[in-house]
Amino acid sequence: MEMVRVSLYNKDHFCSDQAIQWELKDMEVQPIPSLRTISRILYRPELTHRRTGRYEPKGKAYPMLPMNLPNQTQQVDLVGPYFLASPFRFYSLHSIDIAINRCGSPCLQKQRKAL
Repeated sequence: MEMVRVSLYNKDHFCSDQAIQWELKDMEVQPIPSLRTISRILYRPELTHRRTGRYEPKGKAYPMLPMNLPNQTQQVDLVGPYFLASPFRFYSLHSIDIAINRCGSPCLQKQRKAL
């Protein structure tokens, strides 16, 4: 497992416990250890550190969505859990229209047009 982790790290790939488990499945290793077992094995030789140095972009161009008009592109985030003076979890779904930087709910914008 240590060699798999070092190999993933040297290739600049994601090298978490889950990634190591996927790599072991691809290598058809049997039996596949649990995530907690992989974590314990990597902890002993101190192979749980994060990447060192600054992030260097690889120059890959990512697709850009159009955001010229209102209600054309929206960003949605699930935020939580919050605990509001009780033991119950509270989650919030935030939707923002990227073009106008306001609430991105299409229902509210349709109501405004109707008024």
